[in-house]
Amino acid sequence: MKSRYLVRPTEKEDWLSCTETETELSVCLLHPVGPNAMLEVRDGLYKQGNSEPYHQHDVGSEIFYLREGTVEITIRGLRVPMQAGDMAFIAPGLPHGISFPAKKTVWRVFLQGMDVNQRRENRNRIAAWYPQVWDDPAFCEMFNGLNGSFPCKQPAAGAAELSEVPEVRTPSFAWATFQVPGAVLRQVVGRWETGGLYEVWRIVGHKGLRVEWNAPHPNWELYQVICGEVRLTTPDETVTAKTGELLRVPPYCTHTLEVLTDECELADMGCSIRLLNLLEDLRSMEQACRVILPSAAAFCAATAALSPNGSIRTKRSSCIPEGWKEPKKNLRFPNGKFFLCQRIPVRIFERGFF
Repeated sequence: MKSRYLVRPTEKEDWLSCTETETELSVCLLHPVGPNAMLEVRDGLYKQGNSEPYHQHDVGSEIFYLREGTVEITIRGLRVPMQAGDMAFIAPGLPHGISFPAKKTVWRVFLQGMDVNQRRENRNRIAAWYPQVWDDPAFCEMFNGLNGSFPCKQPAAGAAELSEVPEVRTPSFAWATFQVPGAVLRQVVGRWETGGLYEVWRIVGHKGLRVEWNAPHPNWELYQVICGEVRLTTPDETVTAKTGELLRVPPYCTHTLEVLTDECELADMGCSIRLLNLLEDLRSMEQACRVILPSAAAFCAATAALSPNGSIRTKRSSCIPEGWKEPKKNLRFPNGKFFLCQRIPVRIFERGFF
């Protein structure tokens, strides 16, 4: 891997490992990180006629992103098509199967809590050294069970409308949408779907948008460039990510993201901060004040504070609460003003709120 931050899926030097069959090329782009095995990424190139049999996982979640081609996905016995740009969120215990009718399909998978790379290494080792064991149903059941994956009986799936399968999310899908100067943010996976671990957002930004993290924090970050170009600047490197490429930032690494093209869309694939809560509070204040809050002091006077039970409550006060600290995350926009420059309690920062 040429850069510790930039992953280029089309460059073999950025591949961590790969397996190839007559109908499939599977590439590991990123290994899982952290105690919850977050942000594992794999790309798959599938030929026409390939399929993933109907199955479910007892642990871990998957986010499928269709980069190229078409897919038919069956979820809960309902079959719907997916087009390039669509996502699908697969929670633990959700039966699903996939078929690839297009001549060429590029399929990206973001995984949490599964470590598929290790599973594939084990499978390849067995296939090379002990191929005869795959004829033993008891061994296959044991192997799949240890990995939390279980085959399900293929249902008589009927064609369905996308509205019947909310797990499939088109580019226009959003649980919530927020417009801020220089960008539109759409939440496509909620924290309530991931066991409280993370959120997923699609962000459309305009040229000149800058997002700065000016103090180290303990969270990993992963961004997928859907279209356009984004520049990442860290203390030791500056890289530019183009369409289809990934940016991963390790903990305790201050950095800046800057949009370089007129139209750019990226996805925050592992947002560990409570961004929905923050944007809801900001919207409420904008509606009440009829203005965009210009300063940290104005924001802190009415923004969220962490209650003793860990929930968020709106604090409406004319003064900054005692114990609040200097900005941890700033958003700068083309007009040069700070849209959000927030002071936050230490306890919120330590819990991964920012």
